[in-house]
Amino acid sequence: MSRRSLLRTGGSLVGAAALNTSIFGGAFAETPKKGGTLKVASGGSSTGDSLDPTTYAGNYPMTLGYMWGRPLFRVDGNMELVPDAAEGHDVTPDAKTWIVKIRQGLEFPNGKSFTASDAVWTINRHRQEGMASGLQSNLSQIESMEATSPTEVTFKLKAANADWLYVLTDYHLLMQPEGAPTDEGLGLGPYTIEAYEPGNRALLKRNPRYWRDDVAHYETIEFYAINDASARTSALQTGEIDLALQVPSKIARLLEMAGFSIHQRPAAAFSEIVAQVDNDPFTNKDLVLALKYGLNRQDLMDKVFFGVGDIGNDHPIPSFFRYHAADLPQTAYDPDKAKYHFDKAGISGDVPALAMAPMLFYTSGLEVAELYQQQLKAAGINLAIDRVPDNGYWANVWNQRPFFAGGWFGRPTEDQMLTSAYHSEAVYNGSHYKDPMLDQLLLDARSELDEDKRRQLYFDAQEMVNQNAGTIIPYFTALLSATSSNVAGFQISPVGDGSFVDDVYQVS
Repeated sequence: MSRRSLLRTGGSLVGAAALNTSIFGGAFAETPKKGGTLKVASGGSSTGDSLDPTTYAGNYPMTLGYMWGRPLFRVDGNMELVPDAAEGHDVTPDAKTWIVKIRQGLEFPNGKSFTASDAVWTINRHRQEGMASGLQSNLSQIESMEATSPTEVTFKLKAANADWLYVLTDYHLLMQPEGAPTDEGLGLGPYTIEAYEPGNRALLKRNPRYWRDDVAHYETIEFYAINDASARTSALQTGEIDLALQVPSKIARLLEMAGFSIHQRPAAAFSEIVAQVDNDPFTNKDLVLALKYGLNRQDLMDKVFFGVGDIGNDHPIPSFFRYHAADLPQTAYDPDKAKYHFDKAGISGDVPALAMAPMLFYTSGLEVAELYQQQLKAAGINLAIDRVPDNGYWANVWNQRPFFAGGWFGRPTEDQMLTSAYHSEAVYNGSHYKDPMLDQLLLDARSELDEDKRRQLYFDAQEMVNQNAGTIIPYFTALLSATSSNVAGFQISPVGDGSFVDDVYQVS
């Protein structure tokens, strides 16, 4: 359902529930076979991971979350809204009051029926003061929220937001039973947690209470945490796993030649290099500009990613988004400009070390750091690299160091992405760029219902981030995965979640 139709009509949202049809719009070539065990591996894991959705940061927990849990709504392969734990909505013409209709008949694994009170409780956990949830800045626009009946949640917003339901698709907002433990994987997903070893593996079994019979065809899933891309590839080649997620482009070519199926999709996900602009020496804007002009993005794309992906422009909105600032001048590699700004900054000594882990930049983190180091030398800038291990990176390094690398899965709307990463109160504002003018601009943009005016406001927001934030966004990821010949129906979500488990099935 499009954003415009969200406002034009209330009532039920109709999902792709027809037999043998995925939410991505494609029909299966054959009737999916039921049963079997899917063995899948992902990177982005840590021994410090938890099943509590408020803590999710890496690829592995996010993917696992979509196996055992689901939000009220989610986005399909066209980045359009589809219902999940909700079945419909009503909205007032001013886009300030939203009534979400809870899907009836859903049950948690403990037998408790899902009600509006569970939804309110789940969302309120992320709003609690002191809760380190990346959604707090997005949820701060709620004026009030209450279960107005067992099957309805009424949201009253502080200001209009035509995209409000997209906030409710976030992978942190997996519905959970009110008052129950939040770290046991009690959710509304198609699978239940049988065993979980953080940083190692999870064992899941098909949820007999799941409301759809036409999806989630495997009986069991073995989900392995393998951060090293070469090790994941080796596991696929030896038959230890059937599906490898986050496959580097250089490895994907080799796997395809070996007979494995490669699945590629443009995505809203991106990698970044982040300088915290409130920490010296990055308080010096000329130093940040030098680091931006000193990066050869095309060279990076060609040498490390073999041209797979899209060039970034130091803001988080991909080219296929509705309000992408296509006319914003591209930040281009210019070693002379980089040297000029570096000299103007008057920095004595080397730039503080860039913290980088191998799993970053789609498992090419160290290659990216070393190439960037070489490129900066052309401008007379010496960059040290702090090679840190994958394990514990998200908890101990990401957003903790003054100069570090990171990545985002992306979000389904401009407002959600910009608010999550750059609002002054955002927990995940890694560069610490805080500007009341940008905060107000984001508020004005989400409240503006005129398309042309809204587009200009989001252009202005992207321009402010491009020119003032301490984030360097070289490229947007093309998501790559590989499957063996005994797997069919695999589809990659554009936001990289684990909803592929709905459609994938075993080939005889």
